[in-house]
Amino acid sequence: MEQIWWNRVPNAMRFISDIANSLLNEQSIILQSREDIPWHDELTGTIRTAVLEKDYLRRLYMVDDVSDPGAYLLEKLKPEQRAAYRPTKSHARFFAENDDLFLHQNYVWVRAYSREQLEAWGQFVSGYIKERERGKEKAVFLLEWVGTENVQPQKSIRLYSLDEYICDYDRIVFCTLVSSSVYEPDLLRKYLTELAVRCVGEDMELCAVCMANYTAFLKTPTLLSRKFCAVEYVAMQTVTALPRRRQR
Repeated sequence: MEQIWWNRVPNAMRFISDIANSLLNEQSIILQSREDIPWHDELTGTIRTAVLEKDYLRRLYMVDDVSDPGAYLLEKLKPEQRAAYRPTKSHARFFAENDDLFLHQNYVWVRAYSREQLEAWGQFVSGYIKERERGKEKAVFLLEWVGTENVQPQKSIRLYSLDEYICDYDRIVFCTLVSSSVYEPDLLRKYLTELAVRCVGEDMELCAVCMANYTAFLKTPTLLSRKFCAVEYVAMQTVTALPRRRQR
């Protein structure tokens, strides 16, 4: 299901392509979504592959749930490097002015779990970019944020909102592609596609589960979608795959 969404749905593919191109052009970005990103591991892996296949000299460094970026990155340095830091200088400036630090050779993917974390990382990244001498190798940051509040992009950081890319058309395309493996008349498969989009809305992982259990879903769509919504996504992964269409 995840490969269909991120590798075959037009605007989901464009979303990944635009992000990868920005990173390759050394443009730090904020990735925002109102709801949890569907099949997050597939998104991460696809972007990682798209970027590192073209820029094999860098690594992708993942940061999860960190509120103080400067202190966190400082702790990752060698003791002798860390000893050179002085509190009179900002962390962003310290990293920007020292060429032999690990940070400059990395793409840094940060998952922020609060607005405060996002703002702290945004300020650090903006300061780092401002202080880093033009023409020198520099780290490229991807700040990921899930929330309904509008995000004002920091200076030198571009905002990519998943919700501005994905529309009902993409959800219909996804359901249509998934339903192509269902051995039922075309009219019923079209009805299944429309029903899934209308009942489930923007939750594509839930939509995939309902489509996988299409026989029960067609009988009681609202009841079944609520049932699946109440369980962990981990449990959803145990659902059997769609039956393959027979060759006619």
